[in-house]
Amino acid sequence: MGEGLSLEEAIVGGANNGADAHVPYMMFLPEPGMWKLDAYVDEKLFGTVFVKVHKK
Repeated sequence: MGEGLSLEEAIVGGANNGADAHVPYMMFLPEPGMWKLDAYVDEKLFGTVFVKVHKK
């Protein structure tokens, strides 16, 4: 198993929607399609999420 990362010392918000903690943000994806979002913590890749954006 890969190296684990802890967010315990990061400045984050409290529990939200079932999560232990959260970081509020807004995002704008300007075009429909499949978007790959990479999450970094301390300049290390923490994980990847794929988001399918539909036309309005």
